[in-house]
Parts: sequence; C-alpha cells; structure tokens
Amino acid sequence: MVMLAAALFSNRGGRFVRDWLPVLLGFFAYSLAGQFASGLDFTVHYTPQIDAERALAFGAVPTVWLQDHLYHGTTGPLEIFAMTMYLSHFFAPVLLGFYLWWARLRDGFTQLMFGLLTVSILAEITFVLAPTAPPWLAAQQGLLPPVDHVIKQGLYDLNLTAAASFYGDADAYNIVAAIPSLHAAWPVIGLLVALRWGLPRCIVGLQAAQLVGVVFAIVYTGEHYLVDALAGGAYAVVAWAIVERAFGRAARPVLTGVPAPAPMPALSDALERPRLAKL
Repeated sequence: MVMLAAALFSNRGGRFVRDWLPVLLGFFAYSLAGQFASGLDFTVHYTPQIDAERALAFGAVPTVWLQDHLYHGTTGPLEIFAMTMYLSHFFAPVLLGFYLWWARLRDGFTQLMFGLLTVSILAEITFVLAPTAPPWLAAQQGLLPPVDHVIKQGLYDLNLTAAASFYGDADAYNIVAAIPSLHAAWPVIGLLVALRWGLPRCIVGLQAAQLVGVVFAIVYTGEHYLVDALAGGAYAVVAWAIVERAFGRAARPVLTGVPAPAPMPALSDALERPRLAKL
C-alpha cells in the first residue's frame, strides 16, 4: 500500500499496476502450486542432508553446534536478530524491486522479479519430487540431538501466540521444503541484480549483509541445514543464468544523457579559416 501510494503521488500509478500486477499474479500461481504440492504423498527425506552436513562440517551439524554454544532457551538480542533476518526474506526483495522500479530501471526490475519467480519454480519442482525435512523436524524424529524451534519459541515470548501456533503447522503450509533454501536463494538473486546493474555500494553492501544474516539465521534457528543454503545458492545461479539468457541481451544497461561528441571540422573548413581571418 505504501508503494502504491508513492506511485500515485508521483503520477505513476498506471505504470505501477502494469509492472507489478504480473509479478503478483505469478507468485499467487506459485502459492497455489505449493498448496497443491503439499497434498501429494511423497517420501520425506531426513538422513541424506544430515550425512552431507556432517561431511561438510567435519562430523558436526552446524545447527546443533550453534544452539549448544549460543542458545540459552530464552529470546534475547541474538534471537531477535535471527528472527528479523528470517523475516527479511519476505520484504527485502520487494524493497529492492521497488527501488529498481522507482529508479526507472525497468529491465533490472524485470530481471529481479523473473529471477525470484524462476528460482521459486525450480525449488517447487524439487519440493514435490524430493521433500526434505528441516533440522527441527529431524530432531523430533530422533535423528538429531534436540534442536530448539527458536523462531516458534520467540513468537511465543513476544506474545504473538497466533503466529506461533501457525508456525511449523503441517496443515498450514509445506514444512518439508528444506532443499533448496529459498531464504538463501532470493538474497543471492538480489545480490546478482545489484552487481549486474551497478547499484550504489551501500545497496550492494546491504544485500550482501542480508545474505550472510539470513544464512546464519536459518541455520541457527534450525529451519535449514547449511547444505540447504548452499543448494539455494546453486539454484539461484541456475535461475539467474536462465533469466540472463532470456532477457540479458535486451536488458543490458544503456548509458543515457551522455552528450554526443562534437563533429570534427572538415579539412577544407580548417584551411579556409586562416584565409578569412587575413581578409
């Protein structure tokens, strides 16, 4: 609503609807597909990602290690930070997209939105064919040492009871969609767009910081394994390559407002000027 109000205030309401409505429809269709996929009965994988995690971390599971060393059963500044980073997945891409749209970098906006949608579709195919459990669910099945559901507990501690009861409810959303991590994939897409379009260093830095913060948050809170995040990054690179191939040639930045070089004087004009000066 704030973005629409800003667009209307700048007399760009029609363009806003034209550019953003297809994006909203695309993600709405993705959401419907996700609800359909969650009703399919495929075997949920628990152990392959645990084995990969231990191979990656020299026998340890980073989620278990982080919680053993950093989590004390209460919601403190670190947990608030982790929850904020986790939730930034939902609003940071929208803010970056609005910045690109406001700056009239329409092709950059298109690349960002199609990149997010493409990686989401690739991930949804994986969620359907090979559903995977997050660390907190694997711990509930006795396959890992106890893993605290940090975000759920944090919501309860903040008196957000309705949100806490919704969180982790298999009847509300697909909880076996760990690989690849879209929480990691979306910031990677945002960072690639920021670098591709030469956005200001502060925006590139914020996007990189968000990526690091999100990866820490999803591993620390038990929502994803580290291998999930790495898989999310790989999916993002593949999605970016698809979008670049589809839109890259038409979307390359073009410098505008650069004055054309002054035409070189003809040789006859250069020889004629001294004669005229003498006369």
